[in-house]
Amino acid sequence: MQEIRILFSPSEGRSRRVSLTDGERQPIGVELSFEPFLSDDDYDNLRWYLEEFMELPDGGAVIRAQRIEADLLQWGRRLHDAIFSAGQNRAELQKLLAAPEPRELTIATSEPELLRLPWELMADAAGSLALRVSVRRQLDVAQALVAREVKLPLCILYIVSRPEDTGFIDPRLTSQALFTALDPLGASMRLDFCRPPTLARMDVMLREGQRAGDPYDVVHFDGHGTFLPHEQIGALCFEKTDDGTGDAQTDLIAADQLGNLLAQHQIPLVVLPQRDRGQDPGRWRRRPAPHSGGRGQRAVHGPCRACRGGQGSDGPLLSGVGLRHHPRPRRRPGAQCPHYPSPACRRGAPRIRAIATPSLARWQRYK
Repeated sequence: MQEIRILFSPSEGRSRRVSLTDGERQPIGVELSFEPFLSDDDYDNLRWYLEEFMELPDGGAVIRAQRIEADLLQWGRRLHDAIFSAGQNRAELQKLLAAPEPRELTIATSEPELLRLPWELMADAAGSLALRVSVRRQLDVAQALVAREVKLPLCILYIVSRPEDTGFIDPRLTSQALFTALDPLGASMRLDFCRPPTLARMDVMLREGQRAGDPYDVVHFDGHGTFLPHEQIGALCFEKTDDGTGDAQTDLIAADQLGNLLAQHQIPLVVLPQRDRGQDPGRWRRRPAPHSGGRGQRAVHGPCRACRGGQGSDGPLLSGVGLRHHPRPRRRPGAQCPHYPSPACRRGAPRIRAIATPSLARWQRYK
């Protein structure tokens, strides 16, 4: 494998000294000065472009998107020139691009401010580097991987976090999709729910699995995430321990705290959704309930058992129809559950405690 590693060291102010090494950690090229140049507004525009623009790509949104697209091209050239403007560094890059695959360009640092930069946008006169070389991020001091043998059934810990002060997530696009994908696996996998979806409960379940000799192989988090600008780090929205009110509140768990915990339990695979409710919990706004006439009206719900009255049905709370591919049916407001997705409503919904579902013939041990 051919590789160039980009390393950073402290300098004056916000500047860093950037140097290059090859895959054998031998210095190459020359050292340059580098300073991150994207502002908080730039990151906010980038997040909007990637996550929200395609929801309504019309009118003024198109004008804003075109402006951001021009910025993306500019940022890509600036990132490239900041590292490879020197002739020796540019020669090393050309040598990498001319080498046989696999080719890797590694951003090696532990600084969140540098890791969050959109390095995949780097481009030279010939176009995007990401189309010709794999761009990856890695800690500056890489740790050796520990081989772990995985046996069947595959154990998955599923964390469904729905705090009251975050936006609505339609379970048909998350939980229902997961169940549909896992169902053909039969008895080759086991799915356990983390209830309540708190960090403390997750820690307890991981420890119990290890003590029983049946550790979890996958942790799947289904919920919101955000970026904390002051700490310059991402965070997931777990729920706080119930204080007796029944209203689940957000417990922001920073990436480093969660990562250290998962590393202690040697979890080989973590699945996270690409879902962001903003940079600041104070900016979050819960979407209107499905019957209140807002955007949430696109979500289709059936009433929970608490609201069914004499219906007495134990059927599923939600159908498995995809949200974006199914027209909103005409329901009278009384047929909808005014509590969803509150804990009171969730307690009335049928729960799937585990899925014992034919074989993982392609599943191999982690190496």
